[in-house]
Amino acid sequence: MDLSGWPPGMRVIVRKERPHPGAQLRITDVDGHRITGFATNTKTGGPGTQLADLELRQRRRARCEYRIRVSKDTGLMNLPLHGFDQNRIWCAIVALAVELTAWMQMLALPGHDARRWEPKRLRLRLFTVPATIARTGRRIVLHLASKAPWANLVREGLRRLSALAVPGLQPDPTVPTISGTTPGHLEPAPTRDDTRASVTPQWKNHVQAPIVALKSRSAAGR
Repeated sequence: MDLSGWPPGMRVIVRKERPHPGAQLRITDVDGHRITGFATNTKTGGPGTQLADLELRQRRRARCEYRIRVSKDTGLMNLPLHGFDQNRIWCAIVALAVELTAWMQMLALPGHDARRWEPKRLRLRLFTVPATIARTGRRIVLHLASKAPWANLVREGLRRLSALAVPGLQPDPTVPTISGTTPGHLEPAPTRDDTRASVTPQWKNHVQAPIVALKSRSAAGR
């Protein structure tokens, strides 16, 4: 390989190994051996700079493969449109959806296993929580179904996002922090004099704008 145009200190490490038993050979495999390689600018000498250490560090960066799998599950597996430019727009929409999902999990679901849920599980547990949107005065109120198994986690996430969107707004201390994988149910909201804020008795958990306004536009878009 010609590395003359590469930055100083760059080198390529190549490994030849036999595929694990049962693995299907590829067209790039040579004489039954699989060739893998990676580039690095790590200097030689010192702890953690042996070839085995560098390869282990490279293999631990498999999170890029995870993002590729998530992108395929979000819509990148197939290009549904006929024209090249149309499919470019489709790929841009998929990339935007993946980015929004990743930021949502990082900001709204810290400390919970849902932080690493993939799209299929997110759609099954969080994105399908029944809800209604009520507009009263200048407010947009989202009513979550109190009997939905994962509604408490959705409410907690929305409150975290609201606290980040509005400076000085803190999450409601009466809302318990959810951890682990147990869904748990929401406790009924206290009785209010303003009955207009509740659509029906079973929709009693309110999350207010601005985050709900963003969610309402997303729901309208679908």
